[in-house]
Amino acid sequence: MNTIFPLAILTLKEGLRHRMLHGIAILALLMTGASTLIPSLFMYDLGKVAIDIGLSTITMSGMLIIFFLAINIIGKDLDKKTIYMVLATSTSRAQYILGKFLGVCLLLLASFLFLSCLLFVTVCVLNATLPHNVIANFSWTTLLYAQLFLFLELVLIASVVFFFMSFCSSFYIALILSGSIYLIGTGIESVQLALAAKEIKTSAGLSALMQWIKWIFPNLSAFDLKTLAAYGLPVHHETLALTFAYWFFYTTLLLLCTIFFFNRRELS
Repeated sequence: MNTIFPLAILTLKEGLRHRMLHGIAILALLMTGASTLIPSLFMYDLGKVAIDIGLSTITMSGMLIIFFLAINIIGKDLDKKTIYMVLATSTSRAQYILGKFLGVCLLLLASFLFLSCLLFVTVCVLNATLPHNVIANFSWTTLLYAQLFLFLELVLIASVVFFFMSFCSSFYIALILSGSIYLIGTGIESVQLALAAKEIKTSAGLSALMQWIKWIFPNLSAFDLKTLAAYGLPVHHETLALTFAYWFFYTTLLLLCTIFFFNRRELS
């Protein structure tokens, strides 16, 4: 642990100094400003639009940090051979992976807290200036749950990126594979619902394939609570507990696989 935390703090500082983060922050601020201006163009559901835009901003900023900033930081260690300097200080490869992953999570947490505070301010301003457009049965607790599970989703996606980077020779390949997993994970639940409702005609082979995909790929839709927060719908704590357990198991498994493959990777 004495090696992991300093490496995590070093990764966090490196990410905060990166110019790419400044661009992401500016884009996030523009979208946050839009979340207060765009709802005024609608006659109804102003609060729903603001919450949806705010939560989408948190997701977009986190995804940009993971797919571009995090990959760039880790890739630079391998390209410039600075990883050898780290491993030469009695730091194991497992500690390196965990330290870098924790640093990326801290970077995501910093972005998440900043944008979450902006979202809370936006909702408060809308509730104060346009009280007649407040969401029926609006719950701050539900909004907090939606933000929390968005953060868990981002951490899970970060573990997917680390998994592919542990054995891919090209970081562009890792980026493409991670992006593919994200697209599959966000759409798998919609496909399953369509199959269950028999809106799509399927064969027995396709149904079996969908079952395999369901168990192999992460179901990222389970972490998306934007609809509950935007419409003030009730939250089932049993479902949240199962989703958290699913997140903990999947993330831990991916990190273990990442360490396994990275320990066997030849660093030329």
